[in-house]
Amino acid sequence: TCPEIITRTYSITDDCGNVTTVAQTITVDDITPPTGTAPTDIIVECIGDVPIADPAAVTDEADNCTATPTVTVADVSDGATCPETITRTYTITDDCGNTTDVVQTITIDDTTDPTASNPAPITVNCIDDVPAPNPAVVTDEADNCTANPTVIFVSDASDGNACNNETITRTYQIMDDCGNTAEVTQIITIEATPPTVDAGLDESICEGETVTLNATTTLNGGDVVTISWDQGVVDGVSFNPPVGINTYTATAAVCNGACFSTNQVEVVVSPNPQVAFMANNTTVCETHDIEFTNQSTNQYQCTWDFGNGITASGCATQTIAYDMSGVYDVSLTVTSDQGCTTSETYNDYIEIVPYPVAAFNYSPTELDVTDTEVNFDNQSMFADTYEWNFGDFSPNSSNTDPVHVYPDASGASYTVTLLASSNAGCYDQASAVINIKDILLFYVPNVFTPDGNSINNEFSPVFTSGVDVYDFHMTIFNRWGEVVFESYDPSVGWDGTYGQGGLVPEGVYVWQLDFGEKMSDKRHKHRGHVTVLK
Repeated sequence: TCPEIITRTYSITDDCGNVTTVAQTITVDDITPPTGTAPTDIIVECIGDVPIADPAAVTDEADNCTATPTVTVADVSDGATCPETITRTYTITDDCGNTTDVVQTITIDDTTDPTASNPAPITVNCIDDVPAPNPAVVTDEADNCTANPTVIFVSDASDGNACNNETITRTYQIMDDCGNTAEVTQIITIEATPPTVDAGLDESICEGETVTLNATTTLNGGDVVTISWDQGVVDGVSFNPPVGINTYTATAAVCNGACFSTNQVEVVVSPNPQVAFMANNTTVCETHDIEFTNQSTNQYQCTWDFGNGITASGCATQTIAYDMSGVYDVSLTVTSDQGCTTSETYNDYIEIVPYPVAAFNYSPTELDVTDTEVNFDNQSMFADTYEWNFGDFSPNSSNTDPVHVYPDASGASYTVTLLASSNAGCYDQASAVINIKDILLFYVPNVFTPDGNSINNEFSPVFTSGVDVYDFHMTIFNRWGEVVFESYDPSVGWDGTYGQGGLVPEGVYVWQLDFGEKMSDKRHKHRGHVTVLK
């Protein structure tokens, strides 16, 4: 079949019975496809709504040869979802295998939203009591296609009335497999209200004092009320606030601080006086006045203690004299007009030293013109520095035990003064008179040469000291006892002449001295020889 070959034979017989056969080939070959009409395209919601493939759905199927062609069905999906397209192909086949395809398009597109019931509303005490979102609270969720639509939490929206019957609208979303959604809401009411708080009365204290703040509150139903302070203050615990006007805020809260109210208290901290003073001199001698100047701040009332049993009141300068030597502490207590008090003690601040006592010895105690060096032995007490005036116009000395050489002026007297001073500026002095005694010292040469030159041209005794120039007589005799020269002045000597006769002959002459001592009534007479050389 298809093609079918039919051989048709014709027999030609004559009258005599002769037969001749001829053949005709008939080829039967159906190449015309059948026809038919596909079902109408349809749109359904769910996969379950897709009709079962039914060959009978094809209408008007026909064929030029086959009385009833056969119909087969095949579905092909595009693999997409929402919508999904299924192409349903109907193949019409005749007996010779000629086919014709007709197509029906089936569209699956779920556009129906799921449904559910709103969760039951709830009421809680605090925001912290609000339960976490839970999709399981959504009930009666359903969908035309999806067996169990998905439920998700969307949001919580507050009406802003925090701590005043705040309402939170919680939204859940129900979603089917095609993304069709519906929303349900749950109403959550928070009944918390802020408690009241009283921070207490304002306070005034002094610097360094402590203060304890205690806030009181009213209970808010059954909620636990917590009290807190700013700036690190702890309720009921003492602390030291800084100087100045301090404002502290107390907070009473419930619901872990979500709902609260505040109240303030003012603590005024007055500064303590800054105590300071200064003495015009911290080291003085006994009975000397000392001025104490108050340099404190915030002075209103002042009390002094000078360490020697003397106290005084008043913030002005104080003048005090200490009678006894020693070291003294000085204290000053100052109270401000706010009643704040500070005391300050300067330990060992004042030193009272005794007056110096100037005294000295010297040796030797008797001096003469032959030795005028004096050793001074300082016997002073309570002195730190010394100044010696030797009374002879020489420079002063600051040595403790000086040695001084006086001029060898016979019969001179010098007043020595020692000024003994302390570092406190006090002093004392002591004096003594140094007498330089005169002694008789002289020398008589035994030869001279009156030859007119400038050397040894005159004869006279050489007196170092001790002679009374107003009681002096020198006589020169020749070998016959004649007086050849006389002088009543120690400074006038014999030049070797005699009267108008010129120079005497060379030879030995006798001299005689008769004089008195300058420092007594004692008289001296001396004789000797002198040789005249030419």
